[in-house]
Formats: sequence, structure tokens, C-alpha cells
Amino acid sequence: MFEQLSFYWKLFISFVKPGLLGFGGGPASIPFIEKEVCDKNNWMTHEEFFEALALGNSLPGPITTKLAAIVGYKVGGITGMTVAITGMVVPTAILVVLLTNLYMKYKNIPKIEGIIHVLKVVVVVLLLQVTWELGKNGITDKLTICIFIAATIAIFTFKLHPLLVIVLAIVFALIFL
Repeated sequence: MFEQLSFYWKLFISFVKPGLLGFGGGPASIPFIEKEVCDKNNWMTHEEFFEALALGNSLPGPITTKLAAIVGYKVGGITGMTVAITGMVVPTAILVVLLTNLYMKYKNIPKIEGIIHVLKVVVVVLLLQVTWELGKNGITDKLTICIFIAATIAIFTFKLHPLLVIVLAIVFALIFL
């Protein structure tokens, strides 16, 4: 019984950390989650994590919550999924309420404006890191390079909705792979 509680506590804390420290939203939290899941706890390989990330990105909703659900379910079933989602969402929600109150009260102070500006820059770097890691692990051959180029053109040049690009990619995979 103690071992089981210890495991669920570890799972909870493993998602509290990226939830509270992942400035910049979901995509910026992905490296934190990957380190907890793959490197620190060995609950998944990096390849399994990348597959979970791909699956999660093809579904609606916040990516961190979906990753918590996938990892939690894999390692602890329904209870593990519930614990992981709770660890990801509840502490962050409480922090958001507290910090929003402070921000609304002090947002016009120059030092606070400076902090927000600097955090925006750091978030861009974190998003670039996620993009680099995904590209490094997912774009590995000529076919995936072609798909990357096609998706990039579809989204940035033709302004197709990302959901449509995902559906087209799934259709392509069903027909040709």
C-alpha cells in the first residue's frame, strides 16, 4: 500500500513541476515533461514520448494535459491518469488565480512590464527548443522532410487551418503508408 501511494505521489510531483515551471504554456513545458518522464523516471522511452506527443498534438485541448493523461494511464491506469492530470492542472490553476490578482494590481509598474517582456523572449527560446527537439527526432528521412515542407507551405503560405493539415496528413498516411 505504501509503495503504491509513494508511486502516485511521485507521479503527481512529476507533473506539478513542469506545470508550475513551464513558463510559456504547453509547448514550452514539453521539455520539462520529457525529462521527468523519460530521463528521471524511465516511464517511457524518448521514442514512446515522441509518439505520445504526436498523438496528443493531433487531438484538441492543451498538450500538457493530454501528455499527463497518456503517461499517467500508461504507468498507472485510470488512477495514474487522474493523478497526473491533477498534478498538471490543479497547482497551476491555483497559481494562475493568485498571480493574476497580483498582476492586475501591479501590471503598470515599469519593473513588472520589464519582467513580462523578458519572459516573452525566454518563452520564444523554449518554443524553439521544443521545435528543434521534435524536428531532430521526427524529421529523419526524405519522406518526412517532404511532409514537413508540404505542411509548412500549407500553413504559412496557403494559411490552411492546422486541423485541416493534420487531417490531410492522416489521410496521406492511410493511403500511402
